[in-house]
Amino acid sequence: MTFMTKMILIQLLIVLMASAVFARETGDSIKEQTTIRKIENAFEIGQISKRDKTFLCVQAILAPSALPQEYASPDGEIMKSGTEYLLDALESWDQFSSEQQSLLAQYLSRPSLDTTYISPVGHFAIHYDTIGSSSVPLEDLNSNLIPDYVERTAEYADSAFRAYQNLGYLPVPSDGDSYYDIFLVPLTAYGVTVPESPGDSTWNDYESYMKMHYTFAGFPENDDPEGDVIGAQKVTSAHEYFHAIQLAYNAYQNRWWMEATAVMFEEIIYPEVNDNYNYLNYFFDYPKDRLNEEGTWHQYASFIWVYFLIENFGVDLIEDVFEYGIYYESLAAIDSALSLYGTKIQSVFPNFVLWNYFTDIRSGMGGLYYVDAAAYPLVKDTSVSGLPYSEFHPSDRPDGLGANYVIMHPDPSDDGYVRIFFNGSTNSKWGVVYITYVQEDMNIVFPQMGYLGAKTDFGIYDVALLDSIVIMPSVVSHYLDNNDYGIIADLVQWGDIDNSGAVNVLDIVFLINYKFKGGVHPPYEERIADFDCNGSVNILDIVFLVNYKFKSGPPPGPCRD
Repeated sequence: MTFMTKMILIQLLIVLMASAVFARETGDSIKEQTTIRKIENAFEIGQISKRDKTFLCVQAILAPSALPQEYASPDGEIMKSGTEYLLDALESWDQFSSEQQSLLAQYLSRPSLDTTYISPVGHFAIHYDTIGSSSVPLEDLNSNLIPDYVERTAEYADSAFRAYQNLGYLPVPSDGDSYYDIFLVPLTAYGVTVPESPGDSTWNDYESYMKMHYTFAGFPENDDPEGDVIGAQKVTSAHEYFHAIQLAYNAYQNRWWMEATAVMFEEIIYPEVNDNYNYLNYFFDYPKDRLNEEGTWHQYASFIWVYFLIENFGVDLIEDVFEYGIYYESLAAIDSALSLYGTKIQSVFPNFVLWNYFTDIRSGMGGLYYVDAAAYPLVKDTSVSGLPYSEFHPSDRPDGLGANYVIMHPDPSDDGYVRIFFNGSTNSKWGVVYITYVQEDMNIVFPQMGYLGAKTDFGIYDVALLDSIVIMPSVVSHYLDNNDYGIIADLVQWGDIDNSGAVNVLDIVFLINYKFKGGVHPPYEERIADFDCNGSVNILDIVFLVNYKFKSGPPPGPCRD
């Protein structure tokens, strides 16, 4: 193969999105049924080579009828994104047989269809068949000889186009005429956006065209009041055209960021559809997974991170990220955009972890977080009986930009204040958030937000009142996976200000030094030393402790209303 031929084929490259799909179920049971999973399994046990695995994955996405029967899905599966597999194929092009190369070139080419319709705004050319097995639904309620399905495709694409114009995004690079081409064809996907040739910018922008499903019959349910098919048409128009816009910035953006933002803009442009709810379990069931994980359905569910950024910094932040993304990989681009607001990922990520706790039945607690939080699943947590007086270690160790949710239930007989020690792997940077619950009331604390080390500790007053403590350790480093940590609790009796394990004269000395000699502050909070509960620490508290130790006075205890 000549260098020029190879470059032409590479220009066809990536299918950026086969918008995922799957019924609203949880992860592993679905993962095991998919065609891609079958192909991956065959490779892992040595039945097929890496070359053949890559070829079969591309075939499953773009030409499923040609797929060998042993890999076909028994239930008419709709596939997730095929980007990674096409990239693998193009990067290892010379390893394929000549027959495989010929088929791949065919799969990536523009289809020839019998009819074209220009959208009302005049920006899109919708190509479709009116006869044969690939014909679109021909219903034409307004009798204008244009199938309603095609008119709706044009309408929704126009709406997406106007929305992105209003948001100030770069225009999609032209392929030589004034129209952006959309082909309505059979796919095992909602749609794909295919880069073709480099644009005229000095960075890696690309021209592209789009393929969308020609019927959306049998696709996953959504909440669109006009029905699932119309909902799927809407979100695919918004999603795929945003991929075309992404190519105006950099064709080599990280795929997780491309998919996460495209899903988020489905929600922004067509909030009534809620197709994105289909993906959420693949984030909330796996909070330990890295935020920027690619090649799984997690990257679609990562729209929740984009949602968090928009809610806290505004929608313009996302365009800033794409501007920086011309030159930087996505996490660096996000950090650069956040620097305009005086912050960075590691500083805001623990708050993102907190937001993800308040969903489903917890959505009304702690103030307003995601507007639609009641419809989101509960995040996976680990429950610990009692306080971990011996060191607790997680079974699901968090990856970079991943988190755990550890719920502790103190024993009602515990009395005193509790010190929690967090000891994380020194290879990573950590953030810690915790919540204390007293019946229906709660207190949210960020003892170390964006913590730059591996160890921290914090004290919680009057453990006997607590129903539970929720500790949310997160890895704010970007890359290292499987990060271990330990959590241990230490119950401290009332009056033991210096944490020696006993109430004695040294605690009186500690308090005298603090009040009159500029000594160390009582640990964690001053009320630990407010023995007479008058709201301040003064000479009367020293007298209280002297009376307790030497004059049979009442013992120190918590201040309660």
